[in-house]
Amino acid sequence: MQYDTIMNLDFYIFENILEHYTAILEERKKAEEEEEKKHGIDEKKYTPQNMMSQAQKSMPKIPSLTIPKL
Repeated sequence: MQYDTIMNLDFYIFENILEHYTAILEERKKAEEEEEKKHGIDEKKYTPQNMMSQAQKSMPKIPSLTIPKL
């Protein structure tokens, strides 16, 4: 929704929309958690720190170049 559209809504309509979106997000979160449990996905495995360290390990090393002095 655009900002102007939101600002022109009556408060009770806006509140109703927020409640619906919150319910949808909660349902999706529950479904994702059930899916993770069903497939045995480990949450610790997918933390940002672990993913960064895995990406750094898989990246090739950049050779250091020496620039000759003139």
